[in-house]
Amino acid sequence: MNRDIVAKFVSNGNITWTMTTIGYVKYTLNLVTWLRKIGVPWLLCIVCFDPESEAFFRREQIHCVQWKEGVSRTQSGMAAFGTPSFELCNRQKLSVLKWFALNYATLGITNSLYLDGDIVIQRDPWPLFNTILSIDCSENIFFQCDCSNDEEHGGEYFSDGCESPCSGVILTRHVSPSQANIYEIEANMWKEAGSMDQYYIMKTLAATNTPYKILGRRQFGNGVWQKSGRWKDGNWTLLHYNYMVSGTKRTIMKKAEHWIIHY
Repeated sequence: MNRDIVAKFVSNGNITWTMTTIGYVKYTLNLVTWLRKIGVPWLLCIVCFDPESEAFFRREQIHCVQWKEGVSRTQSGMAAFGTPSFELCNRQKLSVLKWFALNYATLGITNSLYLDGDIVIQRDPWPLFNTILSIDCSENIFFQCDCSNDEEHGGEYFSDGCESPCSGVILTRHVSPSQANIYEIEANMWKEAGSMDQYYIMKTLAATNTPYKILGRRQFGNGVWQKSGRWKDGNWTLLHYNYMVSGTKRTIMKKAEHWIIHY
């Protein structure tokens, strides 16, 4: 990636980024539109994996960056679970996570936040994250809870008692390039993880003995939390529409009035 372009997205040492392809651009645009609606004082760094997605955001006059120059088109629609396109997106995601982990110092990044595109943000998460990062703890990486139940666990900000880290929301306090090790692809482990980034990261966290914490679920709900209606009390920061596939995802987002673009 072009370092000079990426550096423009760094705000007070923090960077928030997502990745997209032509098949996901509408979800990414919905996320961007929410960020504009709530008036965050920073720009989302959109990493485009194909020239079509970059062209889409250029037309929308939204800043973005290409992952690699000259990359061919990946798919025309959302990548179906288990397909080669789906696996390719998973691998590319790990590659970008690794890139940020290796290059944070030269970019002036202290903390980074990765977000999947199928996320709705109701309030700027960084004030809360700054509080979380100021708490004295040995862990430097925080994941969203991805439990398949809708129970709360842990403290107000984070917990240690969850073994289901979600790779759709990853907050990292960058302290060493060695943090890139959990995103290094090892062929056999990748196969054992079913070529899925979330399961792979769970394996590498264990293999590298990397400590981590889980973000509080009430503020950072996943798809199960959304489906149960627990989010309707209004006291949340972001809501991730995972656990839903294909057109069902957008239909549910529209029903909840969380799809706010004209596409």
